[in-house]
Amino acid sequence: MINYTAYMWTTEAWSPALNGFNYRMTVNEIQNNTPLSIFTDEFYNASKNKGIVFTPLREKIYAVLYTILPSINILIFVIFSILIFFISIFLFIRYRIFRNNNFLLFSFFTSFSAFATSVIVALFTPVPLYRYIHPVCPITIISLISFITFIFDRGGFKKFIKELRGNGK
Repeated sequence: MINYTAYMWTTEAWSPALNGFNYRMTVNEIQNNTPLSIFTDEFYNASKNKGIVFTPLREKIYAVLYTILPSINILIFVIFSILIFFISIFLFIRYRIFRNNNFLLFSFFTSFSAFATSVIVALFTPVPLYRYIHPVCPITIISLISFITFIFDRGGFKKFIKELRGNGK
């Protein structure tokens, strides 16, 4: 298992995975009649691939979204979920006053879900496709919102820091 994992991360086919699963295509790249890679699910249909044809309105909408929206690496979401996961574990174990807070509990479980999803995808996907790792993004955003809500539920950042420094055991 370890040798196979090392092989996956060192082969050329997994180089998009090392770059963070960041797949962004322009309107022209989407509409071109390019043959599909053998690593995609639609390889069987590569000879009949006509490409995607946009209407002029859809093409303008996609072009605007492509130029405006930032290209955020998926690794940032994975790192945020891991940080929130370990911070919430620490708060549960170290401080008794936080154990009954539902926001912290929800933040812990959603960050664990994002972390587990990223680990499972990294270990068991046969090809590096963005659609397998994409659920990490919204789950991490939900986890971050619930963690910030937990902090503000405790009275804000200043009061939260005072509780951490004080006798919160």
